[in-house]
Amino acid sequence: GVPETSIFTDTLVFRVAPWIMTPNTLQPVSVYICSVDYNKDFVEHIRKLATKAGCKCIICPKEKNRGDKWIQDEMEFGYIQAPHKTFPVVFDSPRDRGLKDFPFKEVLGPDFGYVKRELSSKELGSSLDGFGNLEVSPPVNVKFKEYPLGRILIGATLPRYSPMSKLVKDFLYGQVVQSPIELYSDWLYVGHVDEFLSFVPAPDQKVWIHTLLSNLKEL
Repeated sequence: GVPETSIFTDTLVFRVAPWIMTPNTLQPVSVYICSVDYNKDFVEHIRKLATKAGCKCIICPKEKNRGDKWIQDEMEFGYIQAPHKTFPVVFDSPRDRGLKDFPFKEVLGPDFGYVKRELSSKELGSSLDGFGNLEVSPPVNVKFKEYPLGRILIGATLPRYSPMSKLVKDFLYGQVVQSPIELYSDWLYVGHVDEFLSFVPAPDQKVWIHTLLSNLKEL
């Protein structure tokens, strides 16, 4: 039977597996693009490039995007991982425009997870909640500290203006493993971090290149 007095006790702290963003330097699997009234040639060009790259091209038609072409702002892809399995998860932005139903209705499935942070009725959204304002670097080493999964980059603004919502920022910081960096982006009209920086593979595929827009030229 069970002894009346405990012989040994121990405690464990468990964390939910973090949502991990994937950098642009990885081999693409799928390309998502919106079809609207005036971008037929562009969509066809992207479709051909996707075919050449050996990845799937998923076109969101006008009936589903309702005139909202900014699919990068609506969703961001990542994954969760356990020792026995890796599972892709789409993060749905709280921006909620014409594409608001697309991640839930068209991406979520038996083999694809979904997460969203809903703003309360009292919390006003910001243009910085669009996920064009959400990027991640490739693996980096900063001041002798390694970030094997890279670091999240988000555009930030002065306190008196509308920053990324606390709900979204808390979620990103809460994942821990990709320690976010906030970059001042208020010098841009929309202010998304993807408007002035990106990471691309280097030709030899052993390193990567950081591309950065000159704000002096923009001004």
